Amino acid sequence: MKGNYYKAPKPNAVHSDVTHRAFPGPCTAETVRCGSAYEFNTKTNSCCRSHIIKIVSVFAELAEQEGIPWIIDYGTLLGYMVNRGIYWNDKDADLSVLATHRDATLGLRERLEQHGFYVTYAMPRDEQWVGGDRMKIRLSRINHTNCDIFFWEQRGDGILFRNNYISVDKYKGREFPAAWFSPTKLDLWEGVPVRIPARADLLVAHRYSRDWNRLEEVNPGKRRLDIKIPDGAWKRFER
Repeated sequence: MKGNYYKAPKPNAVHSDVTHRAFPGPCTAETVRCGSAYEFNTKTNSCCRSHIIKIVSVFAELAEQEGIPWIIDYGTLLGYMVNRGIYWNDKDADLSVLATHRDATLGLRERLEQHGFYVTYAMPRDEQWVGGDRMKIRLSRINHTNCDIFFWEQRGDGILFRNNYISVDKYKGREFPAAWFSPTKLDLWEGVPVRIPARADLLVAHRYSRDWNRLEEVNPGKRRLDIKIPDGAWKRFER
C-alpha cells in the first residue's frame, strides 16, 4: 500500500476552516464545500446532497462489479430506514466493507479518481480512537464532501469489529454480529441501488438506540451525533 493518496490533505489558503465556514454555497467540485456542512443542526443543502449521492452511486457500481461485500451504515443507514434517502442533517455517507476485501476496495482508487474524486486511506493505528483503517472518497481535492468507508474484521466468535474508531463512535453501538451484515439485499436509497444489511433493523438500533425512528422527538434541538446510547439488551455485543 503505497502512494501519496493515503495521506489526508492538509488545510491551505484555498481550503481552510475560515473559507469553509464562510462559504454560503451552492458548492461544486471546484469550490470548497458549503459552510453549513459543519452545522449539524441545519438541513443539508441540495448541492451537498447531490454530491453525496454521486459518490455513493459511483462506489456502488464499482463495488458490485468487483463482488465486494459492503453495506450502507451509520447515518446513511439511518436515513434509509427513516425515508429511504439522506437523513435530513447528514453531511456525508457511511459505508462498511468486510476487511477480507480491503485490498479490493483500495484497488478501486484509480477508477474512482477518473470521476474526479480525491481518495485517501488512513492506515490502522495503535490508538483506538484516532480514525485509522478508513478510506475516504472526497468529491474533489478542494471540495471535501465525502463518503467514509470502514473496514470490519471478524473475530472467531462471529463478531465484527473495527481496528480503529473516531470519537463520535463513543456515542454509538460498535461491534456487532456478522449475521447482521449478510446476506445483504439490494434496495434503493435516493434512487441508487445500495446494499442493505441483513438485519438493518437491529443494526440501526445498535447504532442509534431503539428510538432511532423518533430521534427528533426524544432529543429536540439536539444534533444526532450528541445522542448517548442508552443501556439495553440490544447493546450486549458492544465490548
